[in-house]
Amino acid sequence: MLESVELPLPSWVEHEIYESDGFKNHLLEDAADKDAMAAEDAAEYRRELRAGL
Repeated sequence: MLESVELPLPSWVEHEIYESDGFKNHLLEDAADKDAMAAEDAAEYRRELRAGL
């Protein structure tokens, strides 16, 4: 069973990714959304810890 396999992308795909502003913006927005969700999860965890004390 394979856990995770990373294969190199063809060079033309890498070029399109690196040159695409829309793709870069999508990645940045996705990362910002994930950061916001992680921050909210951490805040909720702290609230639950305080409520349990």
